Amino acid sequence: MNTSIAVLSAQDCPVLPPAIAALIARWDASRSAADLIAAIQEQPEQQFADATPINAAKTVKKRGKCMTRRAGQNGSKEYVEGGWYKVRIWVDVPGQEKREHRSIKICPIEGPGALKTSSLRRARKRELIAAYTGKNKEVVESVGNITYREQAEIMMEQMRTRCRKPVAKGTLEGYDRTIHQHHNPILGDMPISQIYSPELNLVVRSLREKGMGPGSMARSITIAKAVVLSAVNKRTGEALYPRVWNANIIDLPVEDSEEMNTPNFSREILTGIIAYYSDDPLWRTMFTALGATGPRISEMLGVEIDKHLSPDFRTISIEQQADGPNISNRLKTPASRRQIDVHSDVAAVIQAFAGDRKSGFLFQTSDGTPFRPQFVRGKLHLALQAIGFVNEHTGTHFAGCHAFRRSRDTYLRNETNCPQGLYKFWLGHALGKDMSERYDKVKRDRKLRLEWAETCGYGFDLPSAVPVVPEPDEGKEAA
Repeated sequence: MNTSIAVLSAQDCPVLPPAIAALIARWDASRSAADLIAAIQEQPEQQFADATPINAAKTVKKRGKCMTRRAGQNGSKEYVEGGWYKVRIWVDVPGQEKREHRSIKICPIEGPGALKTSSLRRARKRELIAAYTGKNKEVVESVGNITYREQAEIMMEQMRTRCRKPVAKGTLEGYDRTIHQHHNPILGDMPISQIYSPELNLVVRSLREKGMGPGSMARSITIAKAVVLSAVNKRTGEALYPRVWNANIIDLPVEDSEEMNTPNFSREILTGIIAYYSDDPLWRTMFTALGATGPRISEMLGVEIDKHLSPDFRTISIEQQADGPNISNRLKTPASRRQIDVHSDVAAVIQAFAGDRKSGFLFQTSDGTPFRPQFVRGKLHLALQAIGFVNEHTGTHFAGCHAFRRSRDTYLRNETNCPQGLYKFWLGHALGKDMSERYDKVKRDRKLRLEWAETCGYGFDLPSAVPVVPEPDEGKEAA
């Protein structure tokens, strides 16, 4: 009996070899199925090599992580261990198919960050579970259990090694000191994921009790915020714990510029400091140069005779800064790289102090290294105490070397006719957005700058005696 078959198209037979599919497509429907089978069998065997039996084409279900088929978890019952309330939950681990059963800190039993009621702890437990295993989310890196202390170390290491916008050594030391002295005693053992505005308020209270000023407190809290936001997803680079900080809850005091500790030296104080060291050529020259030129102390300590002083000692080039033996050509701002022109009287003082030396740092210890800023500040405090200086902000005689810089700025702005572009250039202040300031090329005209340096003067009185070149054993830094 002849059995007719429907003509199949090649599209209806996706698992057949092309030759067989073409044969079926051309087959006359009036012919028997037996003839079709015989025709297929006559085809060369290799044409069947890639054929896949239709019944064998079964879909294999993919195994592994599938967040959508998870019903969620509630975690274990909270328990106490090592001074913490904890919970055990299943945690996704990057690069690993199976989840791990881990112990996660909820909150400390006592002290900062403690949650006194079970309802608050249950809410916190739900947040932790959502952070680790929430549906429709990518696998979260296991940093939710990392403490503030550990995350701060990670951030500091990143700052030390990064290529984009390298951080100065002094800045790193300041961050490290702030974290260890003021943050870790309060936040150190808290999970980084648990730190919000109320926890920063605890830091503010502690800093206020220590007598820290508003500006210093603001800088400290800025560092704490940076530590929290430095926890990122390594694959996406997004912050794992973004925050909208509440200023009212953090409760930082508002900084009043009039109340800031920014001492300034008058003409009489500058004259008194220099007169106090009239018999000591090293410190007499140091404080004369600081008062007459206004650089940052680290910039002045980085000045080398053969590299940064002009042959006539009338111009000082600021190209590096120093902190003891640590020399860096990275200055605070791009505008800090500049030349400072000095009055001929001050140039004579510096030249007499340098004497026959042709190289080395202008102000150096007997070992040939620059002084540390702290040591210079100690010498300044001795003179300020002896001449009766009183810091109007603190009521003490203490003031930093930056007071010389403020004094120079105040003098040039208010007691001379120095062009604004010129004294900004001398002090290393960035120019504004006004195009006329950008067009001002006074920094290229040294002759004009020297004329203004002579006209403006230095704003204090110099002792009449010329300083004597120090002996080789002078200038040794105290231990």
